[in-house]
Amino acid sequence: MHPTRNGHRRGFSLIELLVVIAIIAILIGLLLPAVQKVREAASRTACANNLKQIGLAVHNFHDANHCLPPSRLDKVGGVAWTVLILPYIEQGSFGGRWDTKRWYYDQGATVAEGDAIRAVRVPIYFCPTRRTPNTDPVVSISGDTPDIGFPGSRGHYPGALGDYACSVGNDMNLDFFGNGGNGAMVLAVQPTVYSVNSSPPRLAPWKSQTQFSTITDGLSNTLLIGEKYLKPGTFGINVPDDINANFGDGSIYNGDHPWVISRVAGASFPLAQNTNDSFISQFGSWHPGVCQFVMADGAVKAVPVTISPTILGYLAQRDDGHATPGL
Repeated sequence: MHPTRNGHRRGFSLIELLVVIAIIAILIGLLLPAVQKVREAASRTACANNLKQIGLAVHNFHDANHCLPPSRLDKVGGVAWTVLILPYIEQGSFGGRWDTKRWYYDQGATVAEGDAIRAVRVPIYFCPTRRTPNTDPVVSISGDTPDIGFPGSRGHYPGALGDYACSVGNDMNLDFFGNGGNGAMVLAVQPTVYSVNSSPPRLAPWKSQTQFSTITDGLSNTLLIGEKYLKPGTFGINVPDDINANFGDGSIYNGDHPWVISRVAGASFPLAQNTNDSFISQFGSWHPGVCQFVMADGAVKAVPVTISPTILGYLAQRDDGHATPGL
């Protein structure tokens, strides 16, 4: 039998297609926020795990060296704490390529080798909510500039970036102009002379100013390392030698400028409320409503951005004598 003309199937009308498309769009609109929440929850957990691993590395460093890693080794180019803990975050091979007696700007047997060392990105130093190791730019754009020039020195030494900073206390002036802050990890004891009279000079053996016993407020009441605040569009940008700089994202390995590898917290430095706050060397996160820290006892805390700046300042100082409520 041959099908009759009346047996042919009728296609969808234009109105029916539009209705189906509208329903699909509504469903996508309903599901998208849920998907975004799940994705952010996973990123926040990954960020907390990064901080946990970094905190454990600092504890292992303390066990091995009987002190906390300094925030930076000197004021004019020594490497940062992020280099010192590399062997304790399963980056021993990479850590072995750094010479901590030499400035950040003076690494490697050749210029090319030094550039390659500075450019290596460590995944654990990145918060996945903000960026990944492959987010452009992958190395600093500006500001990694030697304070003291030396034969063959350049105007900028690009280096890998990162999203975490140690707490130097409640006043960046103490670290920048003085001999270190009042936080858990601060500037190393400064050498009166360098070990080698060369250009650039070589650092004398460094000595940390802090250990767990100097955190008299209690390890669970003292900030160790947290998420550093950065505004959108400022990745890789730093202004050297300006404590009031509007940027703070140079190389994570360079201890030359403290507002890149460390942060302060307190009455004058509250947590960033959102990603549009002005940069004032404060801690801040891209996670909604919280900024994550690892405390000196190794516990990771999600601190509400609405926390009292006064209480935040007590948490940032290692020995101010103020009791703080549990987070």
